[in-house]
Amino acid sequence: MPGRDVTPPALSVGRTGNAFAAMSWVAREPDRRGARSGADGARRKGASRAREEAGRLRSNNDYRVNLKAELEIRHLHEKMDHLVTKQWQRLAEIQQIQLEMLQEMRARVARKPVVKVRKVVRKKRPKAAAQPAPDPAAPADASAPPPGAPPPGPAG
Repeated sequence: MPGRDVTPPALSVGRTGNAFAAMSWVAREPDRRGARSGADGARRKGASRAREEAGRLRSNNDYRVNLKAELEIRHLHEKMDHLVTKQWQRLAEIQQIQLEMLQEMRARVARKPVVKVRKVVRKKRPKAAAQPAPDPAAPADASAPPPGAPPPGPAG
């Protein structure tokens, strides 16, 4: 604005002699860029704070997720250690059982008397001479031809 003195009172402290007057002038002086610039600055600060808050929330969430994953991994390691220990114990038990069985077998072999094996010779059976003659009282076979009939010839 032409004609208006825009020199801040801070430069002319000697004129009023009051240093606080310069500070109050800054608070009262409107921004030269327009009336909305103050609101824009506040909006920018608010947006910046919102971004910072969102970043803090995101990093807190990441921390919690990573902590939970780490605890789960630790739990799985403990579980695997427990299973491996249990498996080793079971293996040692099986090995002990096998050793006891071997000792029992050795003791049985040591106590067992030596048995002499004799070769068994089979007696031969006499062969049957001829087939026995058919009994005349027995019924005749239906498929056999009657006595005195000629033998069947080739079919044809």
